[in-house]
Amino acid sequence: MSSLILNLPYSSCAIPPGVARALGLSEEELRLEQWRLCDPHLARLAKSAAQLRDKDRPVVTYDYSPIVADPLGLWALELGGGEGGAATLPRSTAGKTIAWKEKDREVIFNRAVVPYYQRLQECVEAALKHSPLVLVLTVRSYSSRPLEFEKNRRYPRPQATVSSEEGLTPQGLADLALRSRRAFHGW
Repeated sequence: MSSLILNLPYSSCAIPPGVARALGLSEEELRLEQWRLCDPHLARLAKSAAQLRDKDRPVVTYDYSPIVADPLGLWALELGGGEGGAATLPRSTAGKTIAWKEKDREVIFNRAVVPYYQRLQECVEAALKHSPLVLVLTVRSYSSRPLEFEKNRRYPRPQATVSSEEGLTPQGLADLALRSRRAFHGW
């Protein structure tokens, strides 16, 4: 039997007040950054779905906004300052430089990023006790309509969407998603 862990690293908008002040962004700039970088609706959907099934397949979320620290470094790479792995953003999505003090980065990583990875590892280790195979799905959402700011500029917007709305999901992709879901016992 296979185990599945759903990982939502970009779902939280939480920013500690001290970090918010240090970012040097106005209230409006901060609001736009959250809108551009985070997926709070995706997290709410996933957590609601998690309550409807057994607890063997956990949902792992990163507790802070990627503005605090980007746990996978995907935004940091796209904004030109990362080399893969956890990172702080070098600039805002509008191009404003974010100046980080090294000691602040260290505190942020220890309080935010490290516990996130520990929780993810604990979930994987717990799942491996009951299953020889564990699949961790890391999810980032895309709007089905173009946004003012693309969530991913490095690669083109996906041409297909998996959705319950009629006509959005190509039949072959819908069939594949259904087979995958059955393989993971209802996911």
